[in-house]
Amino acid sequence: MSDQRPIKRPRDDLEQGSASSRSTQLAIKKSRDLWLHDGNIILVCESTGFRVHQSVLTLHSLVFKDMFAVGNPDEDKFEDCTVVTLPDAADDILHVLKALYFRDYANEDRLDLEVLASLLRMATKYMFSSFRKEIIPRLQILFPDTHDTYISLERFNRTPVAKLDPKVGIELGLTCGVPIIIPAALYMCALRTFMGGKGRLLSPFDNTTSPSHVAQIRCLRFMSNWSDLMDDVFSSLEGEAPWETLEVGYWKCLNSKDAGECPGLPLEAKREMETKCRRLTTNVLKRDIMSADTMEEYGICSFCKAGVLAYQGELRKKIWDILPKAAGYSDWDALRTEQRRQDALREGS
Repeated sequence: MSDQRPIKRPRDDLEQGSASSRSTQLAIKKSRDLWLHDGNIILVCESTGFRVHQSVLTLHSLVFKDMFAVGNPDEDKFEDCTVVTLPDAADDILHVLKALYFRDYANEDRLDLEVLASLLRMATKYMFSSFRKEIIPRLQILFPDTHDTYISLERFNRTPVAKLDPKVGIELGLTCGVPIIIPAALYMCALRTFMGGKGRLLSPFDNTTSPSHVAQIRCLRFMSNWSDLMDDVFSSLEGEAPWETLEVGYWKCLNSKDAGECPGLPLEAKREMETKCRRLTTNVLKRDIMSADTMEEYGICSFCKAGVLAYQGELRKKIWDILPKAAGYSDWDALRTEQRRQDALREGS
């Protein structure tokens, strides 16, 4: 027997005339993953049907609960089940239904952004509140709101880098009320743009996805803000070790014991570090801005090396702190407050 059969209204409707009969002859392709023979409701997306249980949907989703409470006198029938046609992508509905019926489905150690994105979109649209509460903290591992999480081993081990598209993170943050992930997603998008350019600026949206116009504007605005904010960062660190005393083209070694032997850092060393940060030619939040090999080439003493490392650490903290401002928010605390407000709005709707 073929998996595709026409939707039929109850017999009384069919007897009203051939025009009505023809208008309801739609084909359903039964889902191989979720076609439960004791199900009593069929969700249809992009001609794919998922036969599930109305009670399960009602229990977890406020939107479906209200939808079924109102009912529809003109509803279609297929194999004696009510048919509900949804405008969503079949894969999105499949992911959320699998998460409903197979509780380990979305709880794997590796964080698959495609699955999490589908779950968040559907959880937000149909008010699966429990899913939303589970998904957002997991997205915060992919697009963190703390520097410690961003550089953590847990994030490295659980993030499939090849599938981590920051453009998706921007879209989710903007459309699903998750502003807390936007700064890190914008930074990662800008990082790929600058690093991928090899000296020329690439569009942050050259690849596979087609983000909204608003998302594109936010990313371009982030990159525009970046330069001005980096001016503020470097101004706040002016005169910090090891950049305290400039003498004849070198930053003087501040260790009195090595002052005669250590040449100090050359003038261009500070400029090169600043250029890397401004142009994002490397991931300055994770990688050394001045490498150990470069410090060896400069021939500086251990005291100066320690000064460079301390300066890098302070620089990273300040760069992390400006991410929300570059993204259009005031600071991380304000962003966390806004996230709590967004969550409360969706729970209370």
